[in-house]
Amino acid sequence: MRNAGANQVAIEAARSVVIRATLPMLMMAVAAAGCEQDPLASELDSDGPPRVTAVAALSEALVAGGASPAEATVYCGSAEDDKLSVICVGQDGAAISPGPVADVPPIDWYVRLVFNELLDADRAEELVVVSDPANPGEPLRDQYGDAVTRGTLERSQPVTLTCNGAAVAYDGFYNPSGNHLSTPPGPSLVVQALSDVATGSECEVAIRRGETNPGFGVFDKSGNPIDPAQRGPFSFRIAPMAIASVTPPDESEGVALDVVPAVTFNARVEVDSLNESDDPRIVLRTADGAAVAVVLDVQGATVTVEPVDALAPETSYELVVNSGVSDVAGGPGLAVEGDSAVVSTFTTGPADSGS
Repeated sequence: MRNAGANQVAIEAARSVVIRATLPMLMMAVAAAGCEQDPLASELDSDGPPRVTAVAALSEALVAGGASPAEATVYCGSAEDDKLSVICVGQDGAAISPGPVADVPPIDWYVRLVFNELLDADRAEELVVVSDPANPGEPLRDQYGDAVTRGTLERSQPVTLTCNGAAVAYDGFYNPSGNHLSTPPGPSLVVQALSDVATGSECEVAIRRGETNPGFGVFDKSGNPIDPAQRGPFSFRIAPMAIASVTPPDESEGVALDVVPAVTFNARVEVDSLNESDDPRIVLRTADGAAVAVVLDVQGATVTVEPVDALAPETSYELVVNSGVSDVAGGPGLAVEGDSAVVSTFTTGPADSGS
């Protein structure tokens, strides 16, 4: 299971930044509108009920490639459906071609539902005071001494999130300004699972019909509920188990004799999956095939391969990964072509190359 506490601190920090960044802009909008006008009227498409214009999820391919934005669009309304479908054009001006399935990274993923107008924030999410980690029981305060608040979907539960047919607990927040660093932008509900989901899972997110808990739900600022035809479900897939990186990198030379090789996966690793019977699924050996005695240790998604004795100088080694390494949520396990693959070949330095 994921470390929910650490994850919650990260998501609280992100939400509080959003709230602090958005509030001054909203206050300026109220002042400009004048007292005789309705405050915070949507400057987007306010005719009729709110509609989903796009659904985006983190993309493992983009994350691995270091691209920004690191989202893939899994649903996008057509030009006939919404006048704001221009948001489905990428930063390069080319039209986005969404697919019903996108592989999202198994760790800390989220899905973002984008709307054609501002939602009623008080009904979409609940505002709660952020606790000060350094002073339990006391609120975290900003530079002005005011208590920091964050939005949460934990009680409002405006959507359903299921993977392989089972409900997934989630939290998240409403972002009225969207995400200017990704495509498409727009007022969004950001939904994030609270625990690991098995790699390779088929998932769906759908907006609930009407109010979920009393007072909460997806409504625009005029009180219109979500269009029934716009509730989904919207589909995506958690990426299969895969190797994300290897240390030392393949074809490294002059490697220190006390090196501790490591394999990092795209999901948190299940310790019990590192062995099949008495045979380890991650092996260190010399280039001529002699096994090296090692101790395997798991830290989240990374498996360290620590040699019992220092490696020999000026010697070539191979780091081998076999099929079957699986994630903590019970996914089908790593599938390696031929059931075994050399993921790194490296050569140690001279006898004095230890750190």
